[in-house]
Amino acid sequence: MLLLHRQAVPVRIGGKIGSIVTMVDVLDLRKTKAVRKRYLQSCPRLRMSEKDLPRAASGQVMSSSVETLGMRIQDAQRFLQIGKSEIEEGRKEGDDYRVRQGCEKVFHALSSAYVALVFAYFNFYRYPRSHDALTSDLDDAGMNRERRFFEQMKEILHAAIYYQGDIAFVDVARRYIDSIEKEISLSLEQISKVT
Repeated sequence: MLLLHRQAVPVRIGGKIGSIVTMVDVLDLRKTKAVRKRYLQSCPRLRMSEKDLPRAASGQVMSSSVETLGMRIQDAQRFLQIGKSEIEEGRKEGDDYRVRQGCEKVFHALSSAYVALVFAYFNFYRYPRSHDALTSDLDDAGMNRERRFFEQMKEILHAAIYYQGDIAFVDVARRYIDSIEKEISLSLEQISKVT
């Protein structure tokens, strides 16, 4: 038995600050073992102990759904910001490695936004852990436009530029960065509607 409550997660959507309200597991929000233990002792009706808390494969107590969603949203915004600046600075300095790193960060900004979207769309039951899983989950959710866009950006930013080092694609990628920024904003808007 889990005790649930509502919590708002602050997010920036298209330059405006908003929030996503979702149901979260109170027990998962407890950070330290001592805090979790005190909480469990104060709620004997739950009949749970430390060993009953959900755990990741590593053995650590899993973060709550809202923390995971918030982390993906923050990752998307931060990766986009850093990636864009790395691409521009790399271009100015003639540093191809930095440009490649920037393109990878921009790709992962899009990936993080879509992971958050899928996670929220499937009510926190599906969390894609690979690019292929994300593509499949976008398809299962009927988000064909997003799936196609993700596959295109994966091919250009992730495969061609980052892994193959084909810097000739950077000019093409730069044209897509505005589209990626818009896609991230749209994803955040859709998340706020779903949750």
